[in-house]
Amino acid sequence: MQRFDKLSLVGLLAALSLWLLSPFGTVAAIALACAGLLHAIRLSRWAGHRTLAEPLLSVLHLGYAFLPLGAVALAVSISMPLCWTWRPRSICG
Repeated sequence: MQRFDKLSLVGLLAALSLWLLSPFGTVAAIALACAGLLHAIRLSRWAGHRTLAEPLLSVLHLGYAFLPLGAVALAVSISMPLCWTWRPRSICG
């Protein structure tokens, strides 16, 4: 495994740990956004466009794409909370 891959995995582990410790913290949101970016770069390095002829590999790349999307979506949900939907009043103000 290359150094960048290890960095991406450790970064995601650290970001998820921060999110577990402080689910609504700004630091966790920034860490999740950075981890999502790292994994998006990691996915782009795999050259998924070359796997379009093989459906099984294409599905694996598509499935892995949800990892950076989920990390970024979680960071956005922390940064821009939707108070009127599901969060308690004590958190939203």
